[in-house]
Amino acid sequence: MVLAGDGDRERATASLREHFLSGRLTLDELSARTELVLRARSVEELRRALVGLPQFNLRAAAHSAIRGECSCCSRASGCCSASLSSSSWD
Repeated sequence: MVLAGDGDRERATASLREHFLSGRLTLDELSARTELVLRARSVEELRRALVGLPQFNLRAAAHSAIRGECSCCSRASGCCSASLSSSSWD
């Protein structure tokens, strides 16, 4: 059994957030899977929390964010999740 470190859990959590923002997970699924990730002691438990989701390249997403592009489709800001985060809740 290979133990999971804090960095492994942080990467898995970030991946789940990106899948949620891309519409692949509901809020309930995100919550349940995030709980599994945060409780995971092994890498295998992390993999189980991510089962059924395409692999997500966090390095590419970070690079896109720095350039101001959407993390799911590489278009300029204003598409997909970017439009959700900029909407007013008032």
